[in-house]
Amino acid sequence: VGVFGFASWVDNQQVMHDFTLKMIPSGSYGLTPIINNKENLCGQNIITFPSTYPYDTYSTNMITPFNHGFLYFDTQSSPKHFVTLSDGWHCLPDNFYPHEPSTWIHNIVSNFYVPSIQCHTIRYKAYPTNNQGLFPYNEGQSRTLMNNIAEWGNGTSWSRNYVTHNYWDINSILDDVRNTSSSVDQRGSYTSQNPAQDTEVIQFLVDKNAHSLSANFAINWYCTENTLMEFSLVSPSGIDVTQNPDYYEFFTSLGRVEIPFPEDGLWEATVTRYPSSTNVTSYSFSARVLSDFDLQFSRPPRNHISNVPLHLSLVALDYLTPVTDGVAKVYLSRDDWSYELMLYDDGYHNDGQAQDGIYGNYLYAYPELLQEFPYNTAGIYDLQYSFYSPSLTAQRIKRYRIEFEMPDEYPYSLSGRNLHKGWNWVGYPRLQRDEIGTSIDYVNISLSPHLTTILSSDGSAEYCNNLWTYNGLSFLDSVSGYKLKLTDLDDDLRLYELGTITDTLVVHDLTEGQWHWYTYPCYARAYPEDALADVIEWIEWIMAENWSMKMESGSWTYDGSGKPGLKYGDTILIKANRNCSFVWNNPTENATIIEIPKTSYFSFEDKPDYETIMVDSVEGIQEFLEIGVFQDDVCIGGRVYGSYPIQILAYSSPVEEGGGDLSFLVYTGSKEQIPVKAILNPSSSQRSPKETILPEVKGFRHVTLKAETNNLPGIITLHKNYPNPFNPSTTIRFSIPSISFVQLSVYNIRGQKVKELVNRQLDRGYHDVVWDGRDSFGKPVSSGLYFVRLNGGEKDIVHKMMLLK
Repeated sequence: VGVFGFASWVDNQQVMHDFTLKMIPSGSYGLTPIINNKENLCGQNIITFPSTYPYDTYSTNMITPFNHGFLYFDTQSSPKHFVTLSDGWHCLPDNFYPHEPSTWIHNIVSNFYVPSIQCHTIRYKAYPTNNQGLFPYNEGQSRTLMNNIAEWGNGTSWSRNYVTHNYWDINSILDDVRNTSSSVDQRGSYTSQNPAQDTEVIQFLVDKNAHSLSANFAINWYCTENTLMEFSLVSPSGIDVTQNPDYYEFFTSLGRVEIPFPEDGLWEATVTRYPSSTNVTSYSFSARVLSDFDLQFSRPPRNHISNVPLHLSLVALDYLTPVTDGVAKVYLSRDDWSYELMLYDDGYHNDGQAQDGIYGNYLYAYPELLQEFPYNTAGIYDLQYSFYSPSLTAQRIKRYRIEFEMPDEYPYSLSGRNLHKGWNWVGYPRLQRDEIGTSIDYVNISLSPHLTTILSSDGSAEYCNNLWTYNGLSFLDSVSGYKLKLTDLDDDLRLYELGTITDTLVVHDLTEGQWHWYTYPCYARAYPEDALADVIEWIEWIMAENWSMKMESGSWTYDGSGKPGLKYGDTILIKANRNCSFVWNNPTENATIIEIPKTSYFSFEDKPDYETIMVDSVEGIQEFLEIGVFQDDVCIGGRVYGSYPIQILAYSSPVEEGGGDLSFLVYTGSKEQIPVKAILNPSSSQRSPKETILPEVKGFRHVTLKAETNNLPGIITLHKNYPNPFNPSTTIRFSIPSISFVQLSVYNIRGQKVKELVNRQLDRGYHDVVWDGRDSFGKPVSSGLYFVRLNGGEKDIVHKMMLLK
């Protein structure tokens, strides 16, 4: 490895020589420091320089090391890797060359260095600049040039703010050159003025049957004697190997330990700063173990768009045997911010082979980046792999640098789309549109691990135990509509999209009598009649997540609160009465999306399918707040009163799956829950005797709800609580035929009273009490079976309740 650095002078200090090259002494690490003037030339005892080597013919510039450097060496003595240590922007001696040297360097590297010599770069910022004001210092151009040199030379690029911090990257470059990884790679800073606090203890594992151990200790200040710092490395059996000069050497600011066939187990390194060493403000320690344990990492790109998932993987082998007990992680960091990602065995590499030693996942930290760096997610980040195998007592670390770029701007780049717990009817209009589609895990990385199920018209996919399983659905496209189920959510979750701006002029087909799942791709909000204007006369039914509309007697029927609207990414189901084709139309007016208020009294869980119940009127009740639909004493839908017709989406179970009749309750302004009889109106496709209505999945029916003339109770009754099971609260309903003294209490399975809910005189009628799952002291009770007891005079009634957390 040849290291080229400039003999730069800043404020009468020879920065590169004193602060950097002295940290890379002759013979250490196999590095050969070279600077382009003879007086400060290092490494003569390692390489014999050709007599034609231009020691001091050229002034400091970026072209000299490439144009006149290692090309002068023969094949035997020429390094295989070339590291340029520079700020990336050095002035040239005259106007013979253009100041920006990219073209010259690119041609030289491409024609003479690659592939026999790889070119790497370590860049630092020059403060102040060293060109005496002859040329402007351009931060962006210098960064680009140094990145380009590494890219042209098939190498790696690193950057630090200060020259004295570049030693941190030496081990990372060597790991990359040698295709190795470290067992530990720790950096630390000394901030305390109290020497007693300036001791750091670092522990790391050495593999079973290890071949060798090399440990490297470095500080950010050179010294002529090692008494300024104290460093010890102790084996699991208590032997301090740094006391043996055959194992340990210290050069100015670098210490190195080389041990053949080390003990396996937990080693301990201790780093102490002496009071006289206040110039030492930071240190690094790394240990490299060689054994039959082989780890291969996927190399991240030098540049990556911050809102695009990045697939990362590693292969772990013990000689030829896959290592299957590993814990693999990736850490992304910038300044004081860090992000952790697990790599799973067959979690995201989707090769169908579990227990194969391949660990993978998609890195997608964009939501976290926006939160931490809301105005600029672009920047240089450290990316570190970490792997631990308990069976081998082995751990490995591999570092890379990656520069994130800002994403392309589009209306939803920052806000995304908010999805909620339960079923969401959404699509992905921005996906790349090709014949195959895009993998499910890649598209939904921002929803991981809350996304558990995806449904489509072609099939489904489910996520369980870090693995996607497919049942007819393995890829997603930008045209189809989907239903997504999210679980374990307290707040809404944002879906960040990938791909390019959607082509809304794609032609879509509709087949007579079939349901078609499409996603609305336009940014402008639209009413369905406008968006589907080409074929609206042949469409008879449209279903969406929160509304349903159907053509009846020549006009559209929907909820009385207002016309339904479409917004970007909505999935809708369309049924037509003839074969036809359409193109999404721009709306004639920007639709107003009516937000359907959530019920506060009736609670229920949604399902992927529902039936539409249109309540044309409620008779016998003057005022009411909400309507609830029940099946087998479980609430399956509800709606806050708006205006007639009231549309209720009921998530019923079909008869063939054991679903029973539907019933209705009305919640009044006086906080009474009144049962009502539902009568199918003549416009419906069927009539039902009395108040019995059977479930009809994807049904669309009109009902009239009627309260009994005398709806006051005739006997004391304790109704079933709902929901049941419940979390965290449930509503307990009871009725009394006359004014009575009532006690209502909750007991646990041991018969102990948990809480008294009612203990007073009540009027005749229906009454509701909410139990919030807390005892008499206000503390939440544990999950389990509980009993509610109603005592109204001479009669006791007890019902079971189940609390599930």
